[in-house]
Amino acid sequence: MLSSIGKILLVDDHYDDIIKQAVTTLIEKGMPVQFWDGKGNFPETIRNVRVVILDLDLVGLGMRSGPEFYYSAAEALSKIPGPFIVVIMAMDFQEDDPSNLVSFYKTHF
Repeated sequence: MLSSIGKILLVDDHYDDIIKQAVTTLIEKGMPVQFWDGKGNFPETIRNVRVVILDLDLVGLGMRSGPEFYYSAAEALSKIPGPFIVVIMAMDFQEDDPSNLVSFYKTHF
């Protein structure tokens, strides 16, 4: 049955202990989870993504540099076949991040 429900895809530039714990917890709850670093072409082995947990800082800048900050996240989203829901993950999340990401995505992709 799990193969027929959508997968959760974690997109982050680093597979660290925090991501590992999140993946482990989700799998223990019976949810299918995959990981992608957001670089290069979208892996053909990842299918049926319905939830994307997205790190906004995929290039590891650690700071915001204007609208271009959203480029790597928007580019990664443009490669994932949909439809899917996006959950934003950011250490310095700001209230306008969702609207800024959508705006940047629509403008550039």
